[in-house]
Amino acid sequence: MRATLPNARPHLTGAQMPSKLRTPAAARAHLADPTNFWDNEELCYVCGESFDSLNVECGGKIFCAERCCDAYLRIERLADKGGIRSESGLRTARVGARVAFAEEKLAYTIQARSERYLICTKPFNARRTVLYTIVDLVDQIRGPDNLLFSNGYETRADCEQRLAELLDPETCVDISHRRRIPLKLAA
Repeated sequence: MRATLPNARPHLTGAQMPSKLRTPAAARAHLADPTNFWDNEELCYVCGESFDSLNVECGGKIFCAERCCDAYLRIERLADKGGIRSESGLRTARVGARVAFAEEKLAYTIQARSERYLICTKPFNARRTVLYTIVDLVDQIRGPDNLLFSNGYETRADCEQRLAELLDPETCVDISHRRRIPLKLAA
């Protein structure tokens, strides 16, 4: 049952989703265009259908259970795949989000976070371990910790434990002064 609005505008349904959305940048451009979505809060954000008992809420928007809404969520995941690329996005990012730094080729995944610090990792397959970086959102720097044999960033639980050590004033864990670099996100 399609709702008709007096100021209805063309929109994309699941079958009409553009096939050229192959890159994170193209997906972000699609999501930023308000003409692709309904602005009526009483109807589905993507297709304009009336809600039923199977509605889904994601990111403050409500969707019906139609196929086009699944396509929208896939586009959102694709847009996030390229990594967070803005400081405001970094401040509100949740655990599991990807962050792209200017100096790095591959994006990192946020494993633990506090208001000030993020601990991010990416796989290092040659050594069967991970590379990590600690981001200080206040001082706008990132780098490894200052411990001589710093390990224990392989799992999310390890990262949360290292974050607790970083926040504890009794420990001497901090971001390395020698190896810290300014925080620059990829464009």
